Amino acid sequence: MRYYLSTKIFITHMKAFSLYLSVFVLLSMSACSDPNKGAQDRLELARTLFFEKNFEQAKLEIDSIKILFPKSYEQIKGGMALQDSVRMGENTYLIGRCDSMIAVIQPSIDSMKIFFIYERDEQYQEEGHGSFIPKEAYGGKVITTTALRSGVSENGELYIESVFLGGQMHDRLKIAAKDGASAETLPVIEDGFNFRFTNLGQQYEVIRFTGKKENGVGAFVSDNQDKQLTVTLSGGGVNSYILTPDTKKSITRSVKLSRMMLVQDSLKGEKEKAEYKNYYLNEKKAKSDTIATVVDEVVASE
Repeated sequence: MRYYLSTKIFITHMKAFSLYLSVFVLLSMSACSDPNKGAQDRLELARTLFFEKNFEQAKLEIDSIKILFPKSYEQIKGGMALQDSVRMGENTYLIGRCDSMIAVIQPSIDSMKIFFIYERDEQYQEEGHGSFIPKEAYGGKVITTTALRSGVSENGELYIESVFLGGQMHDRLKIAAKDGASAETLPVIEDGFNFRFTNLGQQYEVIRFTGKKENGVGAFVSDNQDKQLTVTLSGGGVNSYILTPDTKKSITRSVKLSRMMLVQDSLKGEKEKAEYKNYYLNEKKAKSDTIATVVDEVVASE
């Protein structure tokens, strides 16, 4: 009986020892494993995505390191450095894409400009502030009849000019088709390109509508150029007339040229912003490298 109890106690102690040993081994394994492995794996994945030019996903992986592994300082630091490279790669890709699209659209703009006459008043307009006027509607500075004119400024902005010979003033216009569809400018009361004068008892008006004031009138004419369109002038009085085929043709050409020039201008703007961002990132890297060099020299001298 005594032998049986001793054996039982021994077995119980051995089981307890085995349990403690298992726990010790597990704790030792846990202590020896790299707590930053998950963060390092994500950093490596971000690098792979960067080299594959998958910039958006690379940035998400870098962000996840800071969120999921807030104590993995070396990996977070590496991610921040990689993030600058990702941004620079993204900007460089955008610059190349803009260059390619600009190269494609430029010949189309050049071919469209053949149908326009460039005009700039050297007395009142600075260099780069002229306009492209459709040849069909070009009449110089001579006003001979009530009509609608169009043009495109050098920055690509479309304008519609209402020329009116009569005794009543106007500050807006509406263009309507027989089916009831229409477009209307906003009133223009500012100076600038707008002027009125009287000659030999005849009153002349030229009102220019641009930007928000133009309010889509040119696009409406372009979209409905195969229809009969009636122009109604209003403000100080009301006067109506039918748009001629040549006027609709010239406005349509102005709209197309404006759209292409604005797309090109937008691409150039995006390219310039990307170039500036890369300039900033290069300056940041240069400063960082200078600081690191200074620190290394100080440490080496001690």
